Amino acid sequence: MKKKIFVIGVVCLLLILIVTALFGKKGVMDLRRARKQLAERAEKIRTYNFPQNRVTDHRIGLTVHNLSAVLEGDLDDLFQALAIHDQAERLKALS
Repeated sequence: MKKKIFVIGVVCLLLILIVTALFGKKGVMDLRRARKQLAERAEKIRTYNFPQNRVTDHRIGLTVHNLSAVLEGDLDDLFQALAIHDQAERLKALS
């Protein structure tokens, strides 16, 4: 994954140099703006909200209002929901 990101960065740098030579600084700014819009961001997996005693798993949209139990290792609800979601995604991919 890191190698892929490095190669993409090198290609973008080369594109910036080519665009600068052809179109000047305005072309570079347009290219950078487009690159930012396409950039992959780190996917948020889980949020732990202590004031509201809540855990949210953003991959499947599950919210559990029992943070203290989750922190103590009671992950059954999360694991079960993740398993159900994974199974549904696999079935969807088959059809």
